[in-house]
Amino acid sequence: MVTVGGYATNLIVVTAGNVVGGGVLVALAYWTVYRLGRQSA
Repeated sequence: MVTVGGYATNLIVVTAGNVVGGGVLVALAYWTVYRLGRQSA
């Protein structure tokens, strides 16, 4: 059975995980591009 409290808790946890995970992946991509650009210059 789904409750409003359970739904809200799950939504908060999943949203926080997506924000943190997306931030890490984007930062890693920018860092990789930066490093590759410095090596070729």
